[in-house]
Amino acid sequence: MKPYILSLITSTTLLPNLAHASGGDVLSLFWLESALLIAAITFMFSSKLAMTRRLTVLLVYLVSTVAAFWLTSDLPYANNLILVNASCVLAPLVSSVVAWIWCSNQSHT
Repeated sequence: MKPYILSLITSTTLLPNLAHASGGDVLSLFWLESALLIAAITFMFSSKLAMTRRLTVLLVYLVSTVAAFWLTSDLPYANNLILVNASCVLAPLVSSVVAWIWCSNQSHT
């Protein structure tokens, strides 16, 4: 098995351990974060940006995901469901799109 497939499987199995809550409430956040991770990996392989630019966008995605999780980890999930879900999904998405736009503009100049 190729090493990147093994690391993808390993990281995907660790995602439920990072959940804000237990039970069915957290499944929506889990699926949204999984979809974002798949989109980020797909971007890495399909983008026409230089490898350093792609890695920059991926690093921005990872840092913003960790930051959003860290900033919302002390909030009670049931009382702040919309805030936690929006923060954990929109922060990495918006920051990655901004980084991608910035990197694509830098490669054209």
